[in-house]
Amino acid sequence: MTDPKRTHLHTDSAMAYRQMAPDFAAHEYVNHSAGEYVRGNVSTNLNEGYFSQLKRSLDGTHHHVSVEHLQRYLHQFDWLYTHCHATDSQRLRLLLGNVGGRRLTYRPLIRAVSLPPFKQYAGLITWLTRPFYNIGRAAISP
Repeated sequence: MTDPKRTHLHTDSAMAYRQMAPDFAAHEYVNHSAGEYVRGNVSTNLNEGYFSQLKRSLDGTHHHVSVEHLQRYLHQFDWLYTHCHATDSQRLRLLLGNVGGRRLTYRPLIRAVSLPPFKQYAGLITWLTRPFYNIGRAAISP
């Protein structure tokens, strides 16, 4: 899990990001409206690539994502994205190495899951459920 207090947030200049910026160690942004897309190591390329693949995964693999289980879909995608350069057998070893002592039965799975603490960023859910061709520059819609 990412620790926001140790994370540097790189975004475009949309005002929506400034609301969450105080939660992070640093916030730097590029100004797309002024033709700035990269400044040193600051850009939105990683964000755009990540969310583009996330939307493809949700649309192409799952077809529907419920709000109750959204966090589980996001965790699964993030784990696969983080380990994308590993072979299938390496990923399987990593996965099996982390399941010891855990058991997920059907009843807790279907029980309503509370929304994560970033509930105020509900635009993310709206953004994730938009059709793929509407992908914009922002990672979270204002």
